[in-house]
Amino acid sequence: MLGQQPNHAAALHFLGLLLHQTGRSEEGLDLIEQSVTLQPRNADFLNNMGTVMRDLGRAAAAVDFFRGAVDIRPEQLAARDNLGSSLKQLGQFEGAEEIYRGTIGRNPFHVRARIGLAETLQEAGRLDEAIALFRESLSIRPKDAELLYGLGVA
Repeated sequence: MLGQQPNHAAALHFLGLLLHQTGRSEEGLDLIEQSVTLQPRNADFLNNMGTVMRDLGRAAAAVDFFRGAVDIRPEQLAARDNLGSSLKQLGQFEGAEEIYRGTIGRNPFHVRARIGLAETLQEAGRLDEAIALFRESLSIRPKDAELLYGLGVA
């Protein structure tokens, strides 16, 4: 495909993801970056670019791509989760909390966002709130291993 259409955004993107998944992340990042240049309003491309950057240890740069994906498609849960976790990783707890609460507001049963919010609260030193949220979330999914683990370590 790329031999005939070297600027085919989807082909560049998926080859970049394949390279990333096979341990050739820097090469993959270059191709994904080209796809984002060709389609800068593609929320999936932006989210995946952020994921590769975060995996390469560039969380601060990844935030910009996750935020771009969320701005374009606010309902995209994967981008919201990625943005929240990257903000939390950077110690930007208020921003992470805002993203996770927004996700829960859109989908109260999205357990990944509830876990992310509880972990954010815990890391921010708000242990009582974190424990309460883990317990509330267990009422939605009582046998969820991640929730049980989170409550146990909180």
